[in-house]
Amino acid sequence: MAELQGGGGVAPLDVKIELRVAAYLPDDYVGDPQHKMDLYRRLARLRRTEACHRLREEFRDRYGPPPAPVDNLLAIQRLRIRAGRLGIVEVRGGRQGCDFFFAGGREPAPPIIQGLMASGPRGLQFKAADQFVMKVPAPRQEQLAVADAMLARLAALEGLGPEN
Repeated sequence: MAELQGGGGVAPLDVKIELRVAAYLPDDYVGDPQHKMDLYRRLARLRRTEACHRLREEFRDRYGPPPAPVDNLLAIQRLRIRAGRLGIVEVRGGRQGCDFFFAGGREPAPPIIQGLMASGPRGLQFKAADQFVMKVPAPRQEQLAVADAMLARLAALEGLGPEN
């Protein structure tokens, strides 16, 4: 039943995403406040990236083509799902790029780090003082796309399927 409702799967880590991007349901897209809150709750409960795609199709069917803030909202939930499955507890955008903070004990193995260094963007860095952090250079306007690409690359190197 949970799968049909868009949830399903194991609850990922509670992942904090801080990217400077407009991500919300505009009033001129979903006007009813109660329905809007229900949609936010449904979105927050999604545990599979495929469920995000199905919700986007539902938005399209009910309200028309989703505006950029709605697409960004769905993309951030997909990031949250993927990051949680990879052991990342926070994705934070800044002036220099995106920082990915890993939960203790969930750091990538050395061969994975080597693979990322070989195939990742120029300037990719790893820091491990108090917490293991992957630093990915990216201009602000591209941070959502860069974060998505890095999580996809990390999942592939970890041997996780496309659902992650």
